[in-house]
Amino acid sequence: NPFRIGMVVAGLLATNLADGVELNCVTAPTSMTYREGGGGSSAIRDAIRLQEVYSSRYFPSHAIEIRELRWRPSAIYGTAFTGRLERLQIMLSATAKPTSRLSKAFSQNVGQDEKVVFDGPIELKSQFIGPEKGPKEFDIVVRLTTPFVYDPSAGHLLLDIRNHVAGPITFVDAGVGSGVARAFNMGAQSVTGAVGDGGGDGIQFCFTPVRPPSEGMAAGLANGGFESGID
Repeated sequence: NPFRIGMVVAGLLATNLADGVELNCVTAPTSMTYREGGGGSSAIRDAIRLQEVYSSRYFPSHAIEIRELRWRPSAIYGTAFTGRLERLQIMLSATAKPTSRLSKAFSQNVGQDEKVVFDGPIELKSQFIGPEKGPKEFDIVVRLTTPFVYDPSAGHLLLDIRNHVAGPITFVDAGVGSGVARAFNMGAQSVTGAVGDGGGDGIQFCFTPVRPPSEGMAAGLANGGFESGID
């Protein structure tokens, strides 16, 4: 299958949604695809507001519809778990902010196409499967109730998380690298970040293409596609 071969070249993974829809998943930052980030993030554990920006170069060159977000537990600070969050709120948008640094004023980072993609209670779990020193599997899954159409030509991808109540969720893998930055503060209603740096969670963004995959892949490869060495 030439498309599946092209997917390997581009650094994408194929998976299946429960309803039979095939998803393509890309890990951002790309440098964390096959290695542990080395940090532990409480992004979906504490009562927190967290914004993270991911470079558009991590994604195909054409528009995609993001349907799932997947985290993995930190091999250092994480553990197997099953837990419930009472209210997790996730927004996505294409932002004009650079990936070198986000503003500590959260409202200044949000793109004009912001959409609430998940808002409600959720059961999460991880079996903590993978090498002892990591990386573990991306098995902490949030299936979006409202998919988000992301066009990389419109800007970098901004992930805005508001976890309203702390829950028994493990620390997820995070690291520092080019093409990612974050700002966060404790409390879901925070309007400014107390901390801002060049770190970010390692996340799999799982999507379907908005246009035929063969056309999009050809365009992506023509533009250089993805390379595993890119952070």
